[in-house]
Amino acid sequence: MILDPLLTTAAEDEPILWLDASLIDCDMHSFNNVPNSNSVSAWYDRSGNSIHMTNSHNDQPTYQPGMMNGNPIVRYTNDQLYGGRDLTMSNFSLFMVVNPTDIFSSAQLFSAYPRGNQGSGLFVYFQGDEFRVDKEGVSLHGQTNDSVNLYAVINDAGGAGIKIYRNGSTAFDGTGNVTTSATAIDEISLENIKVGENLNADMAEIILFDTALPNNKTIAVEEYLVQKWGLPGIVRF
Repeated sequence: MILDPLLTTAAEDEPILWLDASLIDCDMHSFNNVPNSNSVSAWYDRSGNSIHMTNSHNDQPTYQPGMMNGNPIVRYTNDQLYGGRDLTMSNFSLFMVVNPTDIFSSAQLFSAYPRGNQGSGLFVYFQGDEFRVDKEGVSLHGQTNDSVNLYAVINDAGGAGIKIYRNGSTAFDGTGNVTTSATAIDEISLENIKVGENLNADMAEIILFDTALPNNKTIAVEEYLVQKWGLPGIVRF
């Protein structure tokens, strides 16, 4: 495990899942041993929980160096990686840095669901020009765009419900209203996790905490990601 001190200092919590494209070249066995191939057969979890994302088939994303603020990214062209572990969570905070190259299709960014019951899972995806978060009757959505975005999904099962942000903005539904749901998402299984499906995008970093980070810690993680990936347009701090 290589844990970025800036991240742990920012959050004061350790993530349950952490996929960082800037460190993927530290795992040379993440790449297929094929000349001139940058196919990513595994994206290793840096959290210490060993929730590694893998794919042994042909639909593997590729490693592209120096693409975002001098850092490498994982490029998806209708590719996917998957993994999981027998863990559950209720509260959570999910952060994703992604540059969509085609937002006008149904494209899954992240999903988590129990074995054999995909219908009760958490799904984070693009639908047309919208960013959506769905789980069993809880559905949130807001407009997105075809540039680098920082998405944050915060679920407080015992309090404020669920809220989503894009580029730090508290107004994320295309109308100037804060996108929230008083009904929080209930327990989520991490038995099956997919990162990408029918997705055309550059993925830079995914950080998942099994707690609803308060506003000050959410902002701190966003600041960490903004500085690391050179993101524009953050308005909340």
